[in-house]
Amino acid sequence: MGNRPASEDEAVEYAAKLGKSADCARRFYNYYSMTGWKMKSGLPLSDWHAALRNWKDFQGSQKTSEQAETDSQLELLLPMLLKKTASLAKQKEKLVFHDPFIGTVLQFYGFDRFDYNFNVFEVHEMVKKYATSRKLGTGCPQMRSPNPYGKGTLQVPTIEEFAAILQKKKTEKAEG
Repeated sequence: MGNRPASEDEAVEYAAKLGKSADCARRFYNYYSMTGWKMKSGLPLSDWHAALRNWKDFQGSQKTSEQAETDSQLELLLPMLLKKTASLAKQKEKLVFHDPFIGTVLQFYGFDRFDYNFNVFEVHEMVKKYATSRKLGTGCPQMRSPNPYGKGTLQVPTIEEFAAILQKKKTEKAEG
């Protein structure tokens, strides 16, 4: 047999000890069975335990439909919200973010960047920045606006609040 699990069940059992799913172990087992238990270089796999520990399960990490929908909503609304916020901030002294992760993204890009449109790649990067900030739990709850003479505070809504505001405006426009 060489250096490979005696069966798929052995790979599943070892994966469970690592906290990996049975599906992940099956994909690992099937992949290396197909390659003849050889690495990409063509050399025989020397330690299947190490290979399974380091296995990057790309199929298992694919987004659920709910995550994909959330990302789509973010890709649509986040640039709009930030552009609107950047333009309104020029009249205010301070910004307070109901969602501090939006503050982190605005702080990263700066106010002037929102005078221009973003391309698709930049929007994806913006959403990644937002998601990373959210995952790490680091956010910017408030910041000074670029206008030193501004008056008052701008309350920046969350993505959900912004979506509700847009929906309300759309409904009012349809009725009016």
